[in-house]
Amino acid sequence: MSIQRRANIFYMMLLAIPMFFIVAFLVYPILQSIYISFHFWDLKKPKLIGQFVGLKNYIDGICSDYFFRTLKISFQFTILTVIFGFLGAMGVALLLNENFKGRNILRTLILIPWAIPAVSNAVIWEFMFDLKYGVFSGILWHLGLIQDYIPFLQDPNWAMFSIVFASVWKGMPFEAMVLLASLQTVPKDLIEASKVDGAGPWKTFTNVTLPWIRTSILVVLMLSTMWSLQSFALIYNLTQGGPAGATEILPFYIWIQGFRWLNMGAAVASSYVLTAISLIITIGYIKVIYRRK
Repeated sequence: MSIQRRANIFYMMLLAIPMFFIVAFLVYPILQSIYISFHFWDLKKPKLIGQFVGLKNYIDGICSDYFFRTLKISFQFTILTVIFGFLGAMGVALLLNENFKGRNILRTLILIPWAIPAVSNAVIWEFMFDLKYGVFSGILWHLGLIQDYIPFLQDPNWAMFSIVFASVWKGMPFEAMVLLASLQTVPKDLIEASKVDGAGPWKTFTNVTLPWIRTSILVVLMLSTMWSLQSFALIYNLTQGGPAGATEILPFYIWIQGFRWLNMGAAVASSYVLTAISLIITIGYIKVIYRRK
């Protein structure tokens, strides 16, 4: 056997181990989930499990009022989170891009919310929004702005605000760091030339800085949109979809289908609908990015 042939066999052996794990933990679960989505898989009726139903799981899920209600809430949550998250991240990035004492320390501290696990984040904000001991209500009450504590998590009108605020708080640091890295690539010569031409800070920002970092902005918006659409841990641990379904977004609806109603076929089908929605939005962002380039 030649040396080249031995080397090829050795390389194939090295590749065999990661390929095994890829097939076992990625390819097989995907294929199995696709199979389940086209078959009856209601655990409450074990004798009927495995019967081929075609697109029934998809049609029943998409055509239900429950699905459209959760989809509407998902888009509301996503749009609010993306908008406020981006505005906050841009503000923080512009602040950290300036020269001031303690800037490096602040850059490190700003990442703490992003580093906190999702479940811990939900527990923190559950305490902050608590009806009896919540920090927010306590501050507003001591300032004389409210007469009674606000039921942030018990009132449908406040619940969406609460989960959006908690989601923005966690995701904003990462977005700010990405935008900050992009801001630092803006040539100083362009900014100085803009000032020489008589442009003020706002015109310099809109005519020089924003066009230069537009690709990074679109990437941040795309990632924020995907994370918001797929958010589950925050909703599950903070509001359980309540009150009265006010925060029941699509990922939580999928969890209800699978683990409360035990209809795995419908749950998997709905998850692929969510995947398709996310994929369409991602393709839209990518097209805008390359068109702008």
